[in-house]
Amino acid sequence: MSAVSDTSSGDHAPAKPAAPTVDMVEADGAIVVRLGGAWETAFAAEIFEKMRRYVPPQGSAVRFEFTALETFDTTGALIVYHALKRLEAAGIAADVSQAPERVAALLKTVADRDVPCPEPPAPPGALVALLNRVGAGTYGLFYQARSLLNFLGFTVLVVIRALIDPQRIRKVAFVAHI
Repeated sequence: MSAVSDTSSGDHAPAKPAAPTVDMVEADGAIVVRLGGAWETAFAAEIFEKMRRYVPPQGSAVRFEFTALETFDTTGALIVYHALKRLEAAGIAADVSQAPERVAALLKTVADRDVPCPEPPAPPGALVALLNRVGAGTYGLFYQARSLLNFLGFTVLVVIRALIDPQRIRKVAFVAHI
């Protein structure tokens, strides 16, 4: 699950991972985004919200640092990848060249498997929408007519059976419903 982790071979239970952190500071004429803690699925909503809120000034350069990471899985990589795409779309240069080898491999894996969402289909024209409504109304009319005919046929059948064999009529139930 984790691509980057600090594991120790001890007899004690593993420590609970630290909450993810995102620190943004300005250094060397660029904005440095320091990622730390556990960037994994358990913290995905929190991480995503932190990354989504941040919008650097136009024309600035952003550099990501991964030195304080405890764990980093594909969910964390996906969030960083989407942040990189968002920065690129805004015309902001982003640098992840300092990423450790395992983090870079996860980012590359996520980038290789990125599939853009297809465009929604165009809404139908006015004539097609009109024909669609007329067809749905006609179908509904015939469905209700068939249901009414079924009810009427079943009622006539029960009445005929009751006339043939009057003992089939349950007098107490009949009086209760009248």
